[in-house]
Amino acid sequence: MNKPGKEITSIVLVGSLNTAIFQPVWFEKAGLIRPMEGQNAQNLVLIPDITTFELEWVTIQVVRNKFLVRSREKGHEEELRDLVLGTFKILSHTPLCMLGINSEVHYQVADEKEWHEIGHKLAPKDIWNNVLKEPGMRKLTIQGIRTDGLDGYIYINVEPSTIREMNPGIFISINNHFEIGDKDKNADAKEIVTILEKNWTQVINYNRNTIDYLMETL
Repeated sequence: MNKPGKEITSIVLVGSLNTAIFQPVWFEKAGLIRPMEGQNAQNLVLIPDITTFELEWVTIQVVRNKFLVRSREKGHEEELRDLVLGTFKILSHTPLCMLGINSEVHYQVADEKEWHEIGHKLAPKDIWNNVLKEPGMRKLTIQGIRTDGLDGYIYINVEPSTIREMNPGIFISINNHFEIGDKDKNADAKEIVTILEKNWTQVINYNRNTIDYLMETL
């Protein structure tokens, strides 16, 4: 098994958001990104209820009910966390109810034989052979409960990689999901900020260790 070819981290917040606030210049003036980064933002979209743009190291997407930051390459995980914490410490009264700390990794495998063996191990084909010709795994999703006393769950997805350079490859994603309060009545951002601050290191380590374990086991 080769080393991972592409590793991405993302943070997702769900709540009620004023998309007009989250423009590149606002982040720059707030000291959340480096000087001139906002002015050099790429693929900027500013339309009612949608703001999205890219910096060299991060993609930011905001719609009315979701705030997403996504690293563009490995090595910016702490910057990603600091960007979210800084944003919602300033906008502390923003109603939020959910948080996701997510990891994605693409692995290239040695050959197609090993690629198929991984699929067979995760999704045995015996049960499908009587109803499908040449059954193959397209996506496997496993859900588990949280063990840290917080509300939420953990989703792990395994599927073939869609990156041509990684063919044949495996894509693993982990959604480490937290929920707070009444879903029909969002709390302010302070509780989400606290969860992110206190649990970041533990969650990132869990995500990394779980992905490593899966690839070693498979």
